[in-house]
Amino acid sequence: MMTRAWSYCVALALISAVLVASAQDSRDAPELVRQHVKAMAAQALEHVGADAVIAIPDLTRLLEDPSEGLRNSACIALAGIGPAARDALPALRRALSDPGNDVRRFAQCAIERIAPKHD
Repeated sequence: MMTRAWSYCVALALISAVLVASAQDSRDAPELVRQHVKAMAAQALEHVGADAVIAIPDLTRLLEDPSEGLRNSACIALAGIGPAARDALPALRRALSDPGNDVRRFAQCAIERIAPKHD
């Protein structure tokens, strides 16, 4: 099991790798690699929880990414952040009409973790 600090470091390293890759020529950093690194960073942020609040704007933007896998990862990460990701709720609600079944399912799960209904 990863500790939050370790997960946070991994996420930051992966995000840094994306920034470096984005600055490189496309022959050196193909889109598939960038997508994979972004997805791994989002997945690492899921384990950081509320301490990953700084990443919420980036994760929210990923909900609009053309890659269904990245949209899935963003939903999962936001769910892991929990109630601290309240600012992402409007984007997650829009994701409920995403063409991808998994995105819709993960968005619903994220909404329930961020803003659980109280009986």
